[in-house]
Amino acid sequence: MAGSPPIVGGHEVQQQKQQQKQQLPQREQEWTVVRSKKGRGPRLPTRRAVAAAAAAATAATATARTGPLRSVADITDEYTRLKANFASKPIYSSIRDLAASAQSQSQCTRIVKKAVCLGIGSFDPPDGAWEAKRRAFVQLLAFETLAQSLETDGGRKIDCIFQEPLFTDADVSFLQGRGYAVLKDGACEQVDRDTLLFGIHLYKPLYAQAIANELPAVFVGTDWNTWDLLLTPVDEIEGTRVMETTYKKWLFPQDGTAFSSTCLYWRKAHDVMQEDVLTRGSGNGTLTDLATRPDDASSAPDGMRKDGRRDGTAAT
Repeated sequence: MAGSPPIVGGHEVQQQKQQQKQQLPQREQEWTVVRSKKGRGPRLPTRRAVAAAAAAATAATATARTGPLRSVADITDEYTRLKANFASKPIYSSIRDLAASAQSQSQCTRIVKKAVCLGIGSFDPPDGAWEAKRRAFVQLLAFETLAQSLETDGGRKIDCIFQEPLFTDADVSFLQGRGYAVLKDGACEQVDRDTLLFGIHLYKPLYAQAIANELPAVFVGTDWNTWDLLLTPVDEIEGTRVMETTYKKWLFPQDGTAFSSTCLYWRKAHDVMQEDVLTRGSGNGTLTDLATRPDDASSAPDGMRKDGRRDGTAAT
């Protein structure tokens, strides 16, 4: 019949799908899509939901600015308003309760001394989109809530470090005005065993770089079960596997595109971790050693091995 659409076979459909994929913006194609695996850990959002959150989180990078830059005063005023609202939301109390529970159940007495926050986005996105601004502020407020809970438990101030290539000058001034350090690069190198690492929906290279040297005391981000291991080389996320087998893990309070498939890893006390490594298997190497190293190794007395035993004694 004239005007009827042509019948397309299976091979042609696959070709059309491939062509459509090639037409996607480059930054969207580069995003590492993650999904949950059945039967392991808490039930997490679907692959489609995570991909949507990732796309929303990175859309601003391809958007031209449509209005004037916001001032520090404007950003501060909006932060103050959203903070008051955030404190009345369930997510606020959930984060505080989670921090208290994690601290108790992990049995780890090591004090977090600094917090590194990566990739929360600009508080003044180029297109002025409300959802992008809201997401950045919600992630900031959640980060602050968790850091403040750790300060209370540890009895000392935590130094906070931010890195986000999308930050405007006003974004930087706003954060610095709150007493935080803002780096153009090098924040990943600041991560050590005394760090809270907060990285939501990170690109794979940045995610891998952040945990490449030492595993943090506390990590908030994408968990091991959610990564699609068929598309992601295992060695690049080895640190996450180590945290999966040696840390305590909780599902982080979810909030639309601000937190999707986000979990909290909390280092356990050394004796508990060592038992888990022996019973569950430690895999290869360096990162496992870093994760299970005694917290007081640097201050071990003379004649005492770093694993807590006297020289010449056998493990029990």
